[in-house]
This record gives sequence, structure tokens and C-alpha cells, in this order.
Amino acid sequence: MSDRVEQTWEKYRGLSPVYQGSIAVLAVMVLFLLADEYLWAVARQWNQSADRYAEILHEGASKEAEFSPRMEATIRAVGPVNIPSTEADGAKKLSRTINSILKDHKIYNDSYDNFGGAKLPSDALTSITSSTGGRIEKVTGRLQFDASPEEALKIISEIESNPEIESISSLRITRMERMTRVTVKMTVEAWIMSPLNAGRRG
Repeated sequence: MSDRVEQTWEKYRGLSPVYQGSIAVLAVMVLFLLADEYLWAVARQWNQSADRYAEILHEGASKEAEFSPRMEATIRAVGPVNIPSTEADGAKKLSRTINSILKDHKIYNDSYDNFGGAKLPSDALTSITSSTGGRIEKVTGRLQFDASPEEALKIISEIESNPEIESISSLRITRMERMTRVTVKMTVEAWIMSPLNAGRRG
């Protein structure tokens, strides 16, 4: 292998300066093309990646700047979060909330009953329960009333948006024949704080 290199080098030295220069230029061009195809291609890819990362960071900063006012507006609209009450107080509060909504509307044959709900494990939501020594529980109430369709929709909307009520877990609306009223039956739920020793006697 070394003999061939030596022979090639001797032939190159035997060429005229013009040929030597041409071969040197050709060699430089070949090296340039190789660099452009491989090394510089990698460099361009890195530059594109860097530009993309910069764009992502810029978009993230813009979204964060836009997010803060939206978050602040949402917090102001929702208001403070109320800690769940004891079992008895929670049931009374849910009943009072329902009654306060109904008293402003024209309804007929209304009835409301509280009954127990599902209990979460004692180790659930410990960030709330650790300072009270209780467990989270849902109090549930059944509501039924007759009203005009328009009045019924207003009542349902007010109940659904009331912060004291967690959810409407079931809803049934029945049209009364030969009358302009509907019968509404629904189940509402709210969170309460139930003592761990509830139901125990020492």
C-alpha cells in the first residue's frame, strides 16, 4: 500500500505545475463536497433544532403571559373554596341552599329529602382531612317540583351553578298531560366532612 502511495506521489511531483495546481483544486473541491454533504448537513440540522427550540420557548413564554390573566379572572369568578362542613351542618346547608333557590320561583307540589351519600376512604384527600380528623363524604338530596318549562329551566340552571352544590347526579323532566307544567325530579350532591368516629359509641 505504501509503495502505491509513493508511486502516486512521485507521479504527482513529476507533473507540470499547471497539472499539480489543477489536481490540488480538484482535491479541495472534493473535500468541500464531502463536508457539505455530511459535516455541514449535521451543522444545519443542529441549527434548525436550535431555532425550533427557541421558537417553542418563545411560544411558551407568550402562552404563560396570556395564561396568567385568564387564571386570575377564573379565580375571581369562582371565589374562595369552602371547607366541607360536618355531616349535620352539611345536610342542613344543602337543604337551605335548595330552599333559597326555590323560594324565588313559582313552583307547585315541591318536596325535598336528604339522605346519606358515599363515604371516601379515611386516607383520601388528606390535605383537607389531616387538620380535622375526619373523612370526606357526600350528602345527597332528592328534589321534586312542578313548574312551567321556563321556570323549571331557570331553577335547574341556578342549582347547577350554585357553589354550595357539587353536582346534579340525576335529572328527569316529565311533561304533564293537558297542562302547561312539567314535573322535575333530580338528585343533588354536596361534599361534607364526616368525623371518623361517626356512628361509634364509647
